[in-house]
Amino acid sequence: MNIVELLTSTVSRLPDQPVIHYREKVMTYKELQDEIFSVAAGLKNKGITKETKVALMMTNRPEYIITYFAVLANGATVVPINPTFKERETTYIINDSESEYLITESAAAGVIQNSMNDFNQMKEIYYYGKEENHPFIDWQELKSPSPINQVIPVHAEDVAQIIYTSGTTGNPKGAMITHANLNWMAITAAVINQLTPEDKVLCVLPLFHAYAKLQGFLAPIAHGSTIYLEERFHPVDTLEKISKYKISIFLGVPTMYAYFLQNPAISKMDFSHLRTAGCGGAS
Repeated sequence: MNIVELLTSTVSRLPDQPVIHYREKVMTYKELQDEIFSVAAGLKNKGITKETKVALMMTNRPEYIITYFAVLANGATVVPINPTFKERETTYIINDSESEYLITESAAAGVIQNSMNDFNQMKEIYYYGKEENHPFIDWQELKSPSPINQVIPVHAEDVAQIIYTSGTTGNPKGAMITHANLNWMAITAAVINQLTPEDKVLCVLPLFHAYAKLQGFLAPIAHGSTIYLEERFHPVDTLEKISKYKISIFLGVPTMYAYFLQNPAISKMDFSHLRTAGCGGAS
């Protein structure tokens, strides 16, 4: 099963359920699917099909999730890249993964401009942002008035994403994650965390990371929860949002909780609705 079918299945049950809350704007499951299918058609028209490698180098925003699913809807493979990486790291991952397309934004524009001539197999680079003075193709051009009407079928062992890890010595290694891997992990995480459409999941973790992808949007989407997406982590701001929006699931790392405990305002906030505080990474 194509991992995008987790989303389409939820859309069939809960089309008007909010899926993403970002900067006080709300997108429903049906609206998200419509955006994904539109961009997927644009990508298909550009030649992105099964086995095409597409590097995704963006910060936390709805367009990250839209692009991620749009690539996968065509049966292609996503190569997530940390948007804070410098030229050497970025060039290595793009070349080692044999990525032919790159989708990026303003946070990484300078690095991409400095290194793009060293990309071995790059065909086109798409850019999301308001700036006009750049050498890339506007991401908005990917939106097609004739969206796809179904996702491309895939085999369980087909590679959905290649995540590079620096957990070993030497150059980062690309971990090949299949559609079966993602489906099993997303559904298992949703079941273990007992996610429901009533849950509000706050994601401040960077979406390029495996932890954020799985717990931050794949698992919530599998069970129809609402994702409160933030661009980055700010200790006070994050605590205020947990309280203000009555967040029920928060995903963090040890350093975040250390910052929380140093904040005296925490004792005055209401966290009665928070039933799970996830923790991963270094301890």
